[in-house]
Amino acid sequence: MIDRVKDDLTDAMRSGDRSRVDALRLVLSALQRAEKAVPVGEFSQADAEAVLRRERKQRLEAADSYRAAGREDRVAAELADVPVIEAYLPAAMSEADLAALVDAAIQESGAESMR
Repeated sequence: MIDRVKDDLTDAMRSGDRSRVDALRLVLSALQRAEKAVPVGEFSQADAEAVLRRERKQRLEAADSYRAAGREDRVAAELADVPVIEAYLPAAMSEADLAALVDAAIQESGAESMR
């Protein structure tokens, strides 16, 4: 994951996409800090995804705080980072897919009520 972010950072720098460069630098920094916090070779894909989810959550919370303070310029800056971060996360399950899984589990277990 870190190598992919580094490659994308290099591409963004070459293309001159300043906002993407800034977002990727923050993501890379967070990933590298998390990697150093665990023993060598034990930083997994799941660990990287957890870091990315945390970073996305921080951006969304910061945007809400800035919105409450009336700082729309900062809201836009924080929200611009979110799609960059989400590009490295696996796609979230849709509501329809989740409902189908729940229905299948209910049918499989033979449950007729919540008890």
